[in-house]
Amino acid sequence: MKMGGGNKVGLYKGNDIATLEKQYEHSLEHNIQELIVYFGMKLKKEKKRMDELFKWALYENILKAAMELNLCEYIDIYYNKLKEKFSMLNGKKLNMLKGMIYEIKDKKKEALDIYKHYLNKFPCDVTIRARIISLKKSEEKDKNKIIQLLNDNLKEFPVDIESWHELGEIYLSECLYNYSIYCFEEILLHKPTNLYYILTCAEIHYTINQFEMSSKYFCLAIKLQSNNLRGLWGVVMVNVARYSQKGQKISNDNVDIILTRKCLDRLDNLYNKMKISFIYKNTIINYLNELKDIFK
Repeated sequence: MKMGGGNKVGLYKGNDIATLEKQYEHSLEHNIQELIVYFGMKLKKEKKRMDELFKWALYENILKAAMELNLCEYIDIYYNKLKEKFSMLNGKKLNMLKGMIYEIKDKKKEALDIYKHYLNKFPCDVTIRARIISLKKSEEKDKNKIIQLLNDNLKEFPVDIESWHELGEIYLSECLYNYSIYCFEEILLHKPTNLYYILTCAEIHYTINQFEMSSKYFCLAIKLQSNNLRGLWGVVMVNVARYSQKGQKISNDNVDIILTRKCLDRLDNLYNKMKISFIYKNTIINYLNELKDIFK
């Protein structure tokens, strides 16, 4: 198994606790629920002396992973361990875990009561809001009501990026492109260098023939990542749509044409340098050469 940063970690053997700990941390870092449960339980069994803080964090992580995997037996075991230790505190974290368990057991009203109680105390808690929205959506079949639910949440809490994203995806699925762009551009106010959202905005603008804005977003993606294939192809396809289909005269001093040529050259260079061979590689290179002829 390879760890982040290129460090190699061998398979766990015998009482090699250090390797086991690294594999557990790797599972947490990459959010691999099955391995969090597996290595977490191995650690619990074989690490005889465990720091108290680490121990209870370990139990919590195993519990959360078990909830994701719907492993009811482990959910009960590790929740009861945490409850036995921390129930006297009647704290937010333990009760939120209890609410999540209620969700799994289809006790939605009980879960919602817990979340609403804590939302009154912590109105800016994104996690609580997300759980409430998720619960309400699970009971709602009408897409228009889900849209209203997300909009109501965003009026109260406009920095909820997940809600903006979900709302944008719903609008996109309904072909409401201008509404969708608004949502994704709102996210870019908070994550201005996020390539996913930059390229999403570029592609939606392209879809509704807003080529100028589309080109600007694709260029921003290339500025942030010079060999970004979606960005390079985006600039090319925008200008194919703008010039070749309309039969406009291609001028050598036109900035769009110069930019397109540079993108075509970079794409050609990238594909030719690829050491792996894939089925459409030659077709792509031939198509790039055809486009170069168009933009001479």
